[in-house]
Amino acid sequence: MDLPTLRTPRLLLKPLSAPQAARLAELADDPWVRAFTANMPSPYTVEAAHAFIERSRQGAERDEDYVAGIHTHAGELMGVINLRPSRRHRSGHLGYWIGAAFRNQGFTTEAVRHLMLFAFQTLELHRVPTACLATNSASARVLEKAGLAPAP
Repeated sequence: MDLPTLRTPRLLLKPLSAPQAARLAELADDPWVRAFTANMPSPYTVEAAHAFIERSRQGAERDEDYVAGIHTHAGELMGVINLRPSRRHRSGHLGYWIGAAFRNQGFTTEAVRHLMLFAFQTLELHRVPTACLATNSASARVLEKAGLAPAP
C-alpha cells in the first residue's frame, strides 16, 4: 500500500520523489539531524538522498516502511517522517526529523499527530511505541505535545 498524501492544517505529508533529492540532501546534511538520526550518512549527498528515496518507495510497496516528506502546502520539503508497521504485532515504530529553519514552530508535532491517525485509523495498529535520546529535548517535547510519552 502506498502512503496516501495526508493533509494537515499547515502541511502535506506525502512520499518523497526523485526530483527532491537535492533538497533532501541539503536538509539532511545537518549535524543536528545526524546526531539524532540512526544510520544517517555523513556527508549526506544527493546520491544518498536518491538511494533513500528509492528504499522508501520499495519499503512502502512491501508494506514495511511508510516514509513521507513533510511539506508546506506550497510543496516545500521541510523534513521527513516515517512509520515502520509490524502487521503481525499490530504495532509500528515512528521516526522523524525536520530542517533547521522549520524547528520550534510546531510542524513536527503536527506531522506526528497526523501520521498517528493514519497508523491507528487506516493501518489499524494498536500501538506505536517510540522513544528519543535523553539528550534530544526537542524530540521529547514533540512527543509530549503530540500526546505520546517518550520511553524513560
